[in-house]
Amino acid sequence: MPNRFTGDCPVHSAMRRGFLGAFKALVASGADPTAKNRFGDLVVDYLGDFEQEEVLRIVEEHQGGVAPELRARLGLDGMK
Repeated sequence: MPNRFTGDCPVHSAMRRGFLGAFKALVASGADPTAKNRFGDLVVDYLGDFEQEEVLRIVEEHQGGVAPELRARLGLDGMK
């Protein structure tokens, strides 16, 4: 359930706090890793010290393909 003030979903909160394991578990349990909060932020906007490619891989595995919007936000448009 999203936060009523920010619209953050649990996947946003996990990334914002640096809980990559929790993020992986949420996605594996069906959470949408491409959800936007009230401000239009995606989980990739809260990467912190995580490797961009690692989070992108988790999202793309969940989706079963390339995530163009996330790649664009990360500046990885040309990578596959």
